[in-house]
Amino acid sequence: MIDRQPLLGILATLVVVAVALGAALALPPAIEAGAATIFLVAMVPTQVVMSLYWRGEVPTAVGRLPQPMRGLAFAAIAVAVAAVVALGAVMVFGGGRFEATPFVIMPLVITVPITLAQVILFEGWPFSVMTASRALQGIAVLVATYAIAFLVDRIFFDFGFAAGAPFYRGELDPHGMFVAWVPMTALVAAVYAMLILVLFDFRPTARVFERFPTLGRQPLRGLVNAVVVVALVAVPWLGFVTWGGMDLVDFLARVAVCLIFGIFILLVMMGGAPFVALRQPARGLVLSAAAIVLAVAAFEGYRAAATAIHAITAGPPGYDLELWLASAMLGFTFPAMVAFADWFGFWPLVRPARPDAETD
Repeated sequence: MIDRQPLLGILATLVVVAVALGAALALPPAIEAGAATIFLVAMVPTQVVMSLYWRGEVPTAVGRLPQPMRGLAFAAIAVAVAAVVALGAVMVFGGGRFEATPFVIMPLVITVPITLAQVILFEGWPFSVMTASRALQGIAVLVATYAIAFLVDRIFFDFGFAAGAPFYRGELDPHGMFVAWVPMTALVAAVYAMLILVLFDFRPTARVFERFPTLGRQPLRGLVNAVVVVALVAVPWLGFVTWGGMDLVDFLARVAVCLIFGIFILLVMMGGAPFVALRQPARGLVLSAAAIVLAVAAFEGYRAAATAIHAITAGPPGYDLELWLASAMLGFTFPAMVAFADWFGFWPLVRPARPDAETD
């Protein structure tokens, strides 16, 4: 058995990608980017809370189970919650019709960056000061996630770009401030920006907080880091989309989604890459460069597989390839990464810890 990084992460990544990509390719493209994505994306916020906020310690009884029962129990909880969330999304955003339309999928997609912002940037605030119960804090984060997503959808999303499509229903369109692709892409891009901050151990803002302790307290801490996130989104957006003329949906798939995918490999499958023993900011720069290489490789690999098996085409009006790639990478592969690495602890690739052994 392999129990050391980076070999463990490399082998585990190959296994997860093979399984997840195989599952995505086995489904008809309309289902892969539709009904399957609705369910899988509905599961991600729960995974974020369970893995990043609860760190696999809540529910306590589940966290103490031996493998593979521990992983199966966590998966069962996430699946149950995802079923409820998916049904709720269909009822609230889809008018009760079980159709995988942008009305349903886009609000679900933005729940992921909203959850990550609450966990990574704001560290559970304000719920962290309202109750000492980590379990209640996590549940509150999830409830707030869906409330915020609903407000974002109602205020900012306009689905007029789909008028004339068979699925379009005017009564379901909130007719918000922007074409829905714009706020959704911005929020998804915010995910890679937040993860880049993690790669750099939140520098240089950490230095600012050391010098000005007041700014290091929530919610100011989260707001300061949010400003950095906006900058990390704005610069590539201006370079690729505004000045470079790249199609916005192409930017979503080729840049944002693929970069997120590359960073996930480093943070989830490689355990944060502790083997890169460099001081910041050199460590962050090396990891960011590695994430870009992984992003390019993932994009080319997934694109080649999709076009070879299903002959999916890219670009408007349907953006079939772009949506398939986003679904395959972040809808199928990311949940599988979290489940395998965090819930199953890379079982059976590594030996389960003895019951009397201390765990990290």
